[in-house]
Amino acid sequence: MILKANNQLLFLLVLVLPFILSFQTYPSAGLEFLTPGQSISGNQTLSSGGGIFELGFFTPGNSTKYYIGIWYKKLPTPNKTIVWVANRNNPVSSPYNSQLKLSEEGNLVLLSQNKTQIWSSNSTSKESNSTVALLLDNGNFLIRVNSSSSDIIWQSFDHPSNTWLPGGKVGYNKLKHESQILTSWRSVENPATSKFSVEVEMNGTSHILLWNRSKQYWSSGEWTGKVFRNVPEIQLNFYITNLTYISNENESYFTYEAAFPSALTRFVIDVTGQLRQYVWGANYTRWSLFWTQPPQPCEVHGFCGVFSKCSNLGAPLCSCMEGFEPTVAKDWEMEDHTDGCARKIPLRCGNDTFSRLPNTRFPDDSVSLRTGSSAECESACLRNCSCTGYAYDSVDGCFVWEGDLVNLQQLTKDDNSGKDFHVRVSASEESTIITKAKRKSKTGWIILGALGGFSTFLGIFLVIFLVAKQRRERGSEFEAQGDSLSSACMAFEFRRHDWSPIVLQ
Repeated sequence: MILKANNQLLFLLVLVLPFILSFQTYPSAGLEFLTPGQSISGNQTLSSGGGIFELGFFTPGNSTKYYIGIWYKKLPTPNKTIVWVANRNNPVSSPYNSQLKLSEEGNLVLLSQNKTQIWSSNSTSKESNSTVALLLDNGNFLIRVNSSSSDIIWQSFDHPSNTWLPGGKVGYNKLKHESQILTSWRSVENPATSKFSVEVEMNGTSHILLWNRSKQYWSSGEWTGKVFRNVPEIQLNFYITNLTYISNENESYFTYEAAFPSALTRFVIDVTGQLRQYVWGANYTRWSLFWTQPPQPCEVHGFCGVFSKCSNLGAPLCSCMEGFEPTVAKDWEMEDHTDGCARKIPLRCGNDTFSRLPNTRFPDDSVSLRTGSSAECESACLRNCSCTGYAYDSVDGCFVWEGDLVNLQQLTKDDNSGKDFHVRVSASEESTIITKAKRKSKTGWIILGALGGFSTFLGIFLVIFLVAKQRRERGSEFEAQGDSLSSACMAFEFRRHDWSPIVLQ
């Protein structure tokens, strides 16, 4: 009997033990460095020597995807301030089934559950087992030869994400023929590379903001040795010091230092495409925005994507033109407008019409045509199946647009500089737009009428209430005085205000 019970217990342990062992625990204490063969996984982290920065797995916002990143360790914020991301375009589903490992050859690799390589530093040391990976107090994550602190094999400062930290680089590596640029996140919950970037102009020293690495929409101007021509206020920026341009046979780049040890500062290419400087002072409880270029999001090329309208009036900044809808609705919910808007109904050349957008600043890349009227301008656009919009003005003439429409701005009512723009839509879509407009107008009149009726009723009710109240007050006065009817009438006429006399019977 005992033997049978022991056999059952042994059988149960064989079944349950592998399941129990699968729940490994991972210490959360931060390591100081990684040596060949070592790795971090789960909630393990690397900490810089002074405890300023930390590296490990993180998930942005409400996302369920995980990334290897670097953040400020001690800031009292509910969300981590991420300054660098390794696998920004290739997230993993679980940190406990993944690991960041330093190989014997000096290569950092991020491995998934099935040991598939997700990300790599692509670095190699001359000797096996001779390297160490560590995080510095300036936020630089590097691999160097263990016996020499100056023999750096790879460093994150050569591969920035969206943040330029003090001591970091923005420039060009001549040996590897690689640009050191900042690229924005797609949204606050998606660190994947977007279309906005900060880089140093080739064959020049200007910092420029680019859309899709091709369309420039802002420039700092040339470096004079002290300031950028278009950013003279940088001399008054007391949070940074030693802004320097370094150029030698190996690389050319800009770098800077923080002016005060007690104040943190960083430059970020934001999801809006704006270059921003944030600071965190001694008694701050959150980051403070110190400097921004361009000043308004609508000045950023392609901020709202194609076939959209940008408005600085407030939320939402971006909306689709009439007849269009978000290309990826889920991205728009996260304020990622990269892919813009798409037509609800495809065009049928020869059976199209136009929807009027009043008081706008026109999109980019127009072509001027010689026409004598708005009708001729419209006809010219209709005859060209590639024409997607037109505008006509008696002074400036006819302008037409082909292909995707980008950078149309919706101006405020008090801004009289705007003009009508006509976007090409399907004829059936135009009838839908007109029907919606009529329905909206009808609904508006119904609401207006209902409010008017209610206001009238409320006014009548208040008049009746006040008159009744006044009568009660008069009645009490008459009883108190015990006077004759004529005296009471005289007293009433003296006390009445702007309403008609009430005849007492």
